[in-house]
Amino acid sequence: MEEKQTILAAGAGGASKFVFGAEHIERVENVKDVAQYIGRIEEMIERKRIFFAANHL
Repeated sequence: MEEKQTILAAGAGGASKFVFGAEHIERVENVKDVAQYIGRIEEMIERKRIFFAANHL
């Protein structure tokens, strides 16, 4: 399946995908284990914040 749009995912195992053109897609993934996700939620949020800031989103 071809990915043509940005997808923002939340929750354990979620993978956000950011489309920057036909050839450039970047992913920011969350941990898959629910207990780890709950324990590391601030880290998951901060990783996305940093990604947004670095890419002017």
